[in-house]
Amino acid sequence: MEKSEFLQAIKSIEPSKHIVAGRRGSEENVKIKIVLPLLQFLGYDIVGDLDFERLSADIVVVDDSSKPILIIETKAWEAQIKNYLNQCLEYTFKLRTPFILITSGQHTALYSSLVNSDNLNETKPIIEFRFNDLLSENAESILFKLYSLISKDALLNDAEELNKAIISFLPEDKDINEIKKEFIKKSIKFKSKIKSVKITDDDFVELANNYPKEIYNALVLAKDEFYKIAQKNDNVRIRYRSKSIGLEYLYSAGPRSKAIGLVEVNPSGGWVAFGMEGWTKLLSSAEIIKQLKDFPKAIESEEQIHKLIKLIKTGLKSISKTKTP
Repeated sequence: MEKSEFLQAIKSIEPSKHIVAGRRGSEENVKIKIVLPLLQFLGYDIVGDLDFERLSADIVVVDDSSKPILIIETKAWEAQIKNYLNQCLEYTFKLRTPFILITSGQHTALYSSLVNSDNLNETKPIIEFRFNDLLSENAESILFKLYSLISKDALLNDAEELNKAIISFLPEDKDINEIKKEFIKKSIKFKSKIKSVKITDDDFVELANNYPKEIYNALVLAKDEFYKIAQKNDNVRIRYRSKSIGLEYLYSAGPRSKAIGLVEVNPSGGWVAFGMEGWTKLLSSAEIIKQLKDFPKAIESEEQIHKLIKLIKTGLKSISKTKTP
């Protein structure tokens, strides 16, 4: 893809309409509508040069022998990429390539674990830019620099500019070839210690804010009501996941309590989901189970959330204390 074609494609994108627009998730839209065209501009063939979901990484650029040479990690448009840098570091070790481009479409940054193999949060990106930068007069210079760093031609021909950029980050007494050897040794010994990033309350509200006011209010109401339920029920606690906040039930069975997922609300997708397997184990009421299964998944109003909370409370009251999961 020529530079002019890529820029034309970018300028045709209206994020609120083409990327977010109340969809269940914007990550795939970012990947398909922004990232893949960018990789084509950089000279990569989608079929021959890219692997998808390799060792959990979203996109892996490979050479002719299928060896990874660059990792691309895509996130939802609303995501704060700084929250995922240690996840990115893990991918560089697992795939034994120190170069990773992370992007939400809205914010893109190139990092290398050669600069800091302990914590990418403590180093500056080699290059970073925003979606709006690609709509400005700086677009051509950004793309020129990006091409010189990580295009197919660049990475398959000694990555001279990328190595120069990395050297500029290193102490004067550090040799890049020695650092590359150290990186490979560390990759061989690496064992995953990094847990998935969990959503925060601020993340939740920020994601919900992408919806119209009525849906935003409903999402935030659900979150707040979950906290009230957890505060009033000793066996219930808040459950944080990477993209949702929910409730789980602590069932005392043996020496340890077993956590059973009950319900979760996803603010980027605007939906609610129930842990039906857990409810089925905990409840003897077929009627409540049916109501849970039939409850609408797409969140539309505060009235719907009030019904949701009432249903959850009814379910909690009906949990049989004598029924073992």
